[in-house]
Amino acid sequence: MSPKRPLWTVGLRCALLLLLASGASGCCKYMGLSCPSTHPSKDDTLPHKDCARENCETPPYEGRLVSDDCPSGQCDPESPNGLGIYNLEGHSHCLAISTKDRYCPETFLNTADGIALRLRDANVGAQVIMADVVDARLLDESMSASEPVKVLEIQGGKGQLRFKGVHVGRSTESFAIEGGELPRLILALSVKDPHEEPRRYQVRFRPLASASMPRGAVPKYVMEYQEGEWRPSMSWVNPCSGVRDVPARPDASMAVLPDFAVDSLTAGVSSQPRSVTLACDKGAIATCLDWGYTPWDKQGRLDANRAYLYASCLQAKRAAYFVRFNNLKSYTANNTLIRRRDEFAVGLEQSSDLETLPRLEALWSPRGAECIIPENFRRPELVDPRWVSLLPRCEPIHWTQWGKLATAPAR
Repeated sequence: MSPKRPLWTVGLRCALLLLLASGASGCCKYMGLSCPSTHPSKDDTLPHKDCARENCETPPYEGRLVSDDCPSGQCDPESPNGLGIYNLEGHSHCLAISTKDRYCPETFLNTADGIALRLRDANVGAQVIMADVVDARLLDESMSASEPVKVLEIQGGKGQLRFKGVHVGRSTESFAIEGGELPRLILALSVKDPHEEPRRYQVRFRPLASASMPRGAVPKYVMEYQEGEWRPSMSWVNPCSGVRDVPARPDASMAVLPDFAVDSLTAGVSSQPRSVTLACDKGAIATCLDWGYTPWDKQGRLDANRAYLYASCLQAKRAAYFVRFNNLKSYTANNTLIRRRDEFAVGLEQSSDLETLPRLEALWSPRGAECIIPENFRRPELVDPRWVSLLPRCEPIHWTQWGKLATAPAR
């Protein structure tokens, strides 16, 4: 049996431990006491701050969700659930071959050679296909004559679409097109599909009048395309206006998300500098922007906390509770209303008070629900009870380290 150490030697040992950066936990272990964890749980309550007025921070988020079991994102074709990321559940945002949906636009990329568009194959959800902007035409103000131009860059700062380029043969004479001038620019896309013959599409944009948009909405643009070569007499097709829209929506529009890409299978958000993502106005990407969860502040500067809320909103809007478990289903239905609160009070409600949110259903992060109250689900009849046990209950109800956005059914 070893002799008992004098108390002063214990104190000296602890001081040395502190100097060696093992901290108080090193002392308590040496003295046989229980030590507090140095790594808080994701469910720990944050220090009590008013994040709407103080400098609160969100935890790091890599923005990567992976689906191995369900690469198409909809593994049960008979299910009423849909993804709802780029457009409403059951609706398309794709360019067609003849009348069949095929290439679904996701993100424009600025490259050293010009502009490219990343597309998703409608037949094989995991298949990404690229299309280059191979040429472009700029119509005159009367929209009757045109000249060839080279488009060098697409921009989307603060959700506003803008193109920059030069006139062919006059490379020193540049131009910028935005706002009401956008319909003058026609882009020619060449799709590089390894399983199809080379295929072209003509694409143009026009801004939607702000008077037709609700309070707080970000700018919207109507995208239209022609299949094949440009023909002035040929009608244009709006990919966001599907056959299921009754009445028809010829002005179905798109929102612009700059500097981020959104996975169309998982809704995972990743940083993509100098990119522009386009999504139809009824899908989660556009709706969360309209709800005030823009990744940028009022000055247009990227903000990490806002970006975290935005990525969380993409899962919350779709009721994708179990995304982190590779369950990509959206457990809601079209026209289901929800109420929202966020810890930073940046959404349209500008409130972080959870007590004013009756029937809380979940707290959200970019990986889906962090905690749930199943009896308050907005569409409980859609949820398989076997999934419910994978997530903790939101008890007690408070903001957590990861859960910064809260939702509840509106009625």
